[in-house]
Amino acid sequence: MNGRKVKGGILDVPVFTVSVTLILVLVLALFTFPSATSAAMQNAFHFVVDKLGFIYTWAGIMSVVGVLYFSFSKYGKIKFGEADEKPEFRDFTWVATLFTAGIAAAILYWAPIEWVEYYKAPALGLEPLSWEAAEWSGAYTFFHWGIIPWALYTISALPIAYCYFVRKTPVLKVS
Repeated sequence: MNGRKVKGGILDVPVFTVSVTLILVLVLALFTFPSATSAAMQNAFHFVVDKLGFIYTWAGIMSVVGVLYFSFSKYGKIKFGEADEKPEFRDFTWVATLFTAGIAAAILYWAPIEWVEYYKAPALGLEPLSWEAAEWSGAYTFFHWGIIPWALYTISALPIAYCYFVRKTPVLKVS
């Protein structure tokens, strides 16, 4: 944490308490009423996907627009650090580091199995587990590794970086 002192310690008690409480309630519900909790979670999932899926699409598009705006407007000139401070890394090194950090977990977790999901349940009316589904699943996987996910990562990282490096807040959190 760059040697910065954190007032009151490093634990954000309200955020921690709410998070742990929600997790414990969910785990307790899953153990106590597994079928009902599973059905409720599936209903919530389908509601979000079927009724609110367009919000994710627009959030991705607006993230790309936001990144372009922040990059090419006056806000793109804000330096993250002291005014006279030289950058710790060159641009290429910084981009390579961000790329590696941003995609590593996704590649390790999702990339090896994503195509299977599309193969088992393809879109566009294709027959599951068919040759056409196999071809489509391999191609469609590439849509998750484009500019929209990177814009989403960037939009969420900007306020954290600004608060930490410009405002000198001692913790890394969006709030």
